[in-house]
Amino acid sequence: MSCFLEKNKYHFFDVGYRKLFKQGERLKLCTSCLMEKYKEYLNFFQYRAIVIEPFKPLNAYQFYNFQQMKKYNFRKEDIEKMKVLIPGIKKHCDCGRSARFLWCSPEVYFRDVYKFNMNSQYKGDSLCIKCLCNHLKNIIIREQIYFDEVFPPMGESDGLITSFEC
Repeated sequence: MSCFLEKNKYHFFDVGYRKLFKQGERLKLCTSCLMEKYKEYLNFFQYRAIVIEPFKPLNAYQFYNFQQMKKYNFRKEDIEKMKVLIPGIKKHCDCGRSARFLWCSPEVYFRDVYKFNMNSQYKGDSLCIKCLCNHLKNIIIREQIYFDEVFPPMGESDGLITSFEC
């Protein structure tokens, strides 16, 4: 499935996580279709996540559950700091819907995506799926971000959604 015209920029949405899952699909999508597809997967994901605002120049937006993060060079103490934030997610988004995501500005990192900075003055909000996707879409459009890889949240545990280099 593709929705773009050849002259337009697009995102790769990779449900197969680089062929880790056989049933996964890899799609070329415009920003609007990317967010619709992302929303579909968020509706199936029953856990919570910290969501870091996407930022350039990183070209991927990926979900890592807390167990996976150990394999990807995240420091153990940073993983523990992130886990502490999960219970702080409010039950409801400002719109009144159920919230399962904690939106954080990129200041939560200390000059690199492997160093989580709890002492920084990052902004954070508890968001529902609809508000999270709207917020993501607005930032992607405003900042003109195009992802070579988007991994939606999958699996059976809480985790982190973040920009990354693929």
